Amino acid sequence: MKVKYLGTAAAEGWPAVFCHCKDCEEARRRGGKNIRTRAQVLINEDLLMDLGPDTYLHSLAHGVDLAKVRTVLLTHSHTDHFYPSELIMHGGPYALGMEKYPMTLYGNETCRQFIERSVKYENGGAPLDGSVKFLLAEPGESFQAEGYEILPLSARHDVSEQCMIYSVKEAASGKSLLYANDTGLFPEETWERLKDMHFDLVSMDCTMGIRGGYDGHMSFADNLEVKRRLLAMGCADKDTIFISTHFSHTCCMPHEEFTEMAAEHGIQIAWDGMEVEAAPA
Repeated sequence: MKVKYLGTAAAEGWPAVFCHCKDCEEARRRGGKNIRTRAQVLINEDLLMDLGPDTYLHSLAHGVDLAKVRTVLLTHSHTDHFYPSELIMHGGPYALGMEKYPMTLYGNETCRQFIERSVKYENGGAPLDGSVKFLLAEPGESFQAEGYEILPLSARHDVSEQCMIYSVKEAASGKSLLYANDTGLFPEETWERLKDMHFDLVSMDCTMGIRGGYDGHMSFADNLEVKRRLLAMGCADKDTIFISTHFSHTCCMPHEEFTEMAAEHGIQIAWDGMEVEAAPA
């Protein structure tokens, strides 16, 4: 299972779109891994975690062929994670010369409504010609999707909609990923469902960084707690890769310093373009 971090920032990006705070100015000065776009992950070549406003940018910056994406798992409807107007471009007359298969999105009811609204107002009400399908996902209800076993789980984020994190198991290799954006420390129902599961890679929301203070996102201290609890439950072991991502400019330190600090705890700090492979045993 190959995992590529296309974007690693929270909603505002880093440097933030209109900001001139010291942290954003430092990111601009240093450049490189300190420049972060909105969070998104590509698994192999055919599964995307979220479809945010930087998706097109990511395809150009990282050489991603979006026409190969067959499955999109939506965590929730917030616009840094879901930009439904992009779906209109997946079919004719915008997408020519691509293989004729649909892209299937899984998400909550709010995401479905957002797609419906985009089609109505931006595509003249015309259907998406079978190029895009949407299927409702529910926490605790697993499903198969193009060579993956997917289990949505309840997140602790926005109480106005059913936000989700995902367990993704690649059928061919048996390797598993726990993708946990956007969420605070997991609800107890999610911890209960995680029992008897095992992960080769755990990707964790770290929006609140070293400062903390918000229940709907995690801090680095919360990431340490997630790692501790997963190890204690047997859901992870010494070979499990732990990665922090989805950083806010107001809460974190520059990439180089953050990486050095996190390494002492066996956690990697993601950066835009970072590639990780959970290889077969």
